[in-house]
Amino acid sequence: MKTYKILPIKEIDFNRTEKEINESVYLHSSNYSKIFGTTLSNKLDKRGVVKILYIDTNGEKNSIHRSFASKGIKDLGNETIGLSFSSCQYLGIEDFESANFTLNKGNKLLFYWNHPLHEVRIAFKLGILSVFLGLISILISILPLLT
Repeated sequence: MKTYKILPIKEIDFNRTEKEINESVYLHSSNYSKIFGTTLSNKLDKRGVVKILYIDTNGEKNSIHRSFASKGIKDLGNETIGLSFSSCQYLGIEDFESANFTLNKGNKLLFYWNHPLHEVRIAFKLGILSVFLGLISILISILPLLT
């Protein structure tokens, strides 16, 4: 487990909206190869999802999935990660100076299932439900042909 300093990110720090900030974790670009094992791509849709596992002083584990973002932020270094205030609150972080984290390659399915934006989360879950219902209707349509 590595200790990182948290840099709380606000909307006014750079030209991004609060919604965009909440779904990302800001890391130095050199951390990308440590987490994903490949080099950083300039394509935003090809960037990976990072699983952030935080263990507090009581031993309770909290984790979130956020998309990897790399931006030239003044105090962002190899030992610093940038998280929004709402992400820090969800993880239960009280001490921004030193917190124990594990950063791993995350799962895109879990990222969208537990997305910080309500509208994205609902759209994803309804999409999965509609695929499931579509498969059931195809099976119901094929069954009479098989008998």
